[in-house]
Amino acid sequence: MSPPARHLALLLPNAPARLAWAQRHGPLVSAVAEDALVWEVTGLTHLAGGEAGWLARVQADAAQEAGGHPPALLGGPWPGLVALLRGGITGRVLTAEEQAHLLADLPVGLLGLPEEMVQALFRLGLRRVGEVLAQPRAPQARRVPGLLPVLDAAVGRRPCPLSPQRPPPRHALAEDFPTPVCTRPAIEAALDRLLRKLCAGLLAAGEGARRLRLSAQRADGTVQALVAGTGQASRQPAHWARLFRDKLEGLQPEEGFDRLRLEALAVEPLPPQQEELAERAAPQALAELLDRLAQRLPLWRWQMRPSHWPERALQRLPPHATPTPCPLPCQPRPVRLLRRPLPLSAVALLPDGPPVLLRLHGRAYRVLHATGPERIAPEWWRPPPLPPPRDYYAVQTAEGARWWVCRSGPPGEEGRWWLHGLMP
Repeated sequence: MSPPARHLALLLPNAPARLAWAQRHGPLVSAVAEDALVWEVTGLTHLAGGEAGWLARVQADAAQEAGGHPPALLGGPWPGLVALLRGGITGRVLTAEEQAHLLADLPVGLLGLPEEMVQALFRLGLRRVGEVLAQPRAPQARRVPGLLPVLDAAVGRRPCPLSPQRPPPRHALAEDFPTPVCTRPAIEAALDRLLRKLCAGLLAAGEGARRLRLSAQRADGTVQALVAGTGQASRQPAHWARLFRDKLEGLQPEEGFDRLRLEALAVEPLPPQQEELAERAAPQALAELLDRLAQRLPLWRWQMRPSHWPERALQRLPPHATPTPCPLPCQPRPVRLLRRPLPLSAVALLPDGPPVLLRLHGRAYRVLHATGPERIAPEWWRPPPLPPPRDYYAVQTAEGARWWVCRSGPPGEEGRWWLHGLMP
């Protein structure tokens, strides 16, 4: 059974508007009240040297964000932590036992109960949480309906998972239609209007979008969403319209859409530039071409790595990334490296000599020319066990095929032969 989740609660004015700031301290954060933020910090606190260090870091950052010294607690169930903060307890890391002991002395009015429920408890002579917990549950459920779920959530008797929230996008627009639109030209025209307005707002803010989401609400209340992305920030309405053009085929209007909403999910700073020159610039044109291709098929570019081991000598980068210079190997390399080398059987005149006959899938191939060997040893800094060294040969068969083959292990019967690549 996994240990209970740990939470950090912080009282801060206008909490929903501070979600963007709060996400700097953890992705699982929610504004549970107008003045309360709660994070789930399970598995995060070691980044600050422990729970006490995490609490101190969040409090210090909150003091710069809102001024003063906002009260905060780190402990178990978050409803109990929020109640303790409202009771004046702050700046502590609580164990489950400490949190339960402090809650027992807390007035029931701090649990966030409705006023009529608090008055009903007062008429029964129950003013503290501990006094309520000591009473039989069945009579409480009859006399004060709705009390037990709130009480159990505060003390941890029932799970109360945190629902993470995201701040609303800063750049978002919507258009409502008195008559639902259902034709492709009408949808494209509405999208063009939204794109022009959204890109104008991005230009005024000195930003560009990396991802846009188009949400189409049907007349029956269902919502369909399309997402388009770019490798570089852009605020060109025509470019975004081209990216959405093929995706619009996936919409199913049925009776029609009565609302379209366009929002920027990811934005980056983008200084103003002369649009006429930018449209003609080769780098911008290449970036737009890559964006259009990425909507149809996966794209990447190769980056050389300083490794002699063939399968580690290349890595994939995003298509818009800039490769870093890396020295090329001295020996020729195959134009195609097989993802899984094919086993071969080989005949060599000498135990450590090149092969003169190769057999692949039961067929024999006579070797006319061979260059090598090129000895490649495993990287010593890799964790053991290390693979054996390899001797690579570039061979040409009588059929004209040029292969890159290797012998793994010592020469002789113990060595194994592999077809690893196809030479140019």
